[in-house]
Amino acid sequence: MSPEPFKPVLMTKIWESTKVQSALKAYPKPWLYDGRKLAWSTNKIGEVRVTVNLDEERGRATSNTDNTFYVIIRSTGTIRLHALRAYLEGKMDWDNSVLECMSELSPSPRSHERTS
Repeated sequence: MSPEPFKPVLMTKIWESTKVQSALKAYPKPWLYDGRKLAWSTNKIGEVRVTVNLDEERGRATSNTDNTFYVIIRSTGTIRLHALRAYLEGKMDWDNSVLECMSELSPSPRSHERTS
């Protein structure tokens, strides 16, 4: 999102906006959004660009501040959950794909991006 919202609540409002949700309807499988910068889905996407004006979302024609945000949603990686399952079942050794699964499933905040 650009400019980057300074409050997490703004990020959620932008993600839940009519324009973003309408754009995501082209990808029918569910999305999981962390309320910050990351979203996950089994959808195969290229790149989605959306301009969101939060004033328009609230039905306001104008405001004293610029509440326009530019959202780009693109695939930045693949998480191989089958690797985690195989590791847990003792069918494969620990490797980077298992580590990546564990990192993505961790409840702690992440500083890296998967989908933005």
